[in-house]
Amino acid sequence: MTYPRMIFRRALIALALLLVASIGGFIILLVSVDWPAWHVGGYQRQVDAGAGVIAAATTDAARAVGHIQRGRGHAEMARYRQVFKSVGAAEYASLYETAMLDLDAAVRLDPENVEAYNARGLTYFERSWAAGQNGLEPEAATKAWLARAKADFTVIIDRDARNATALDYRGMTNENLGDYSAAIDDYTRVSALDATLGALRLADVYCRRGGTWIAQKAYDKAVADLERSISLGANRDGCDCDPYSSLLWTYFEGLGDFDKSWTLVHKAQSERRWLMPELVEKLKAASLRNS
Repeated sequence: MTYPRMIFRRALIALALLLVASIGGFIILLVSVDWPAWHVGGYQRQVDAGAGVIAAATTDAARAVGHIQRGRGHAEMARYRQVFKSVGAAEYASLYETAMLDLDAAVRLDPENVEAYNARGLTYFERSWAAGQNGLEPEAATKAWLARAKADFTVIIDRDARNATALDYRGMTNENLGDYSAAIDDYTRVSALDATLGALRLADVYCRRGGTWIAQKAYDKAVADLERSISLGANRDGCDCDPYSSLLWTYFEGLGDFDKSWTLVHKAQSERRWLMPELVEKLKAASLRNS
């Protein structure tokens, strides 16, 4: 081996060893870091930065910006610690109450700033989700926070009818309140601004409403909503509700229509959509057919 080639080979070996050491160190870092604490520390820095903005502000509008920053920091801290179950009921409530003091102040100081309403509405919306998940608040609190979130998002929409973010969040708020018609109206307006997001939301809400029609034995209405959900691309790109199995059940158990049932099975198979195997087996037995 010539001397230059030996140097080159040694350099490659040294680089490989360096890469292995770096990857090993990164893995150790991933394992050793207390990620919940790291994130909470980031939110605390956001709280501190907001306090600094408030202290340095010379106008109400500037102070409002600081209150938004500090309020959202406390809200994110409450939400994140709830997810990781590292907060008790008293501290959880205190964090949210502290956040709301800041966000109420932001609205009061600068009522023309839609971001103040957005930050407060988002905090109410997040708290409504947490209230339904964590057992730290009574179940009735969920609707109370949703109602307040809806009011704030509505203020934004009244000022800017093309605010897709506020329309989307109000749609999700209406959906969680069980007002599917209002949610559909909001998502339809979202579709005019963001076709992909609008279709995703509509597919999901039609699927969910279809499920409520099944519970009420309103099978024709269920079919209309579930078929609409599928036509919009349900169960793709994050849609939570799967209309295929629900629609199959409705066709043959609710309406006794085996032809439509098998047409749906073939469609699901051709599109590689999952159907409950036991439901397909029941269809075979009920229809005395295999396809």
